[in-house]
Amino acid sequence: MRHIIRGLTFLLIPILVNGILGFMRQPQQAEKGKVYLHKFLAILGTIGSAIFLIPAIITVFLDEPLWVPIIFLALASLGASLIIGFINCRISYNEDSFVAKNFLGIKRKFTYDQVTAIKENLRESYIYLGKRRVMVDGLSVGGIEFITQVKKKYKTIHA
Repeated sequence: MRHIIRGLTFLLIPILVNGILGFMRQPQQAEKGKVYLHKFLAILGTIGSAIFLIPAIITVFLDEPLWVPIIFLALASLGASLIIGFINCRISYNEDSFVAKNFLGIKRKFTYDQVTAIKENLRESYIYLGKRRVMVDGLSVGGIEFITQVKKKYKTIHA
């Protein structure tokens, strides 16, 4: 019986992950000129942080070995990083320039004539601006429209 439950668990995990990714890939309408991460990442980060933060606090008061709450805190910080990414990783753009805000919340303004290359993978796109690069995640809302805009401007400037 134990082997059957393990087998079903291993079958359900990929189905669950594909379902979540399919939900996140559904087209959503972003505000014009905005690129941001999907709200589901913030929800997932909040749930993940809470799930691991509560046992971390409990294990501190139960006099567990020091490494136990440290592991729970490390796992809670993974969820917190999703929340920080949702809040900070944003791009605003218009016809002349775009402003990219990174994970730490630092904003940098770029113009389209600074773009030196554009590379696309299955999961993300990279806009190279000299020594700097801006990554646009494939799951970000409004990312496709932004990359299309950058390609169009890049072709006009470098044609």
